[in-house]
Amino acid sequence: MRVGRGADTKTVTAVVLGEPLCQSIAGPPVDEAIGMLIAEQMTPAAVELALDVRKEIQARHEEADRLRIRAVERAQTEADLAQRRFMLVDPNNRLGADTLEGEWNEKLRVLANTREAGVCQIWHPPPHSVLV
Repeated sequence: MRVGRGADTKTVTAVVLGEPLCQSIAGPPVDEAIGMLIAEQMTPAAVELALDVRKEIQARHEEADRLRIRAVERAQTEADLAQRRFMLVDPNNRLGADTLEGEWNEKLRVLANTREAGVCQIWHPPPHSVLV
């Protein structure tokens, strides 16, 4: 049995050990057949519809990104205000200082969580997508 280029490790191991091979299908003929089916179905109206849907999806993702950015900005403003209140408290008022410090720390936690969630969810178009 010949092991061609691109053979995976399991196939090479099976050949070397004399084990039965798993099934495989050559990719290029399948790719060509799928390409022909797609080309037959692609009408100008279908292409236009696909592009319109793609633009709508992109617009929705961008709006969600803007909302996430605004949430981070709000959390930053609230953390800044909490810091300012803490800095202005009379040091002799320990109970007030402790309360304000706790509020500031909570606002910082919210800010960190909002930033983390926003960064993880920001949409990046796939590298091979066609955006018109």
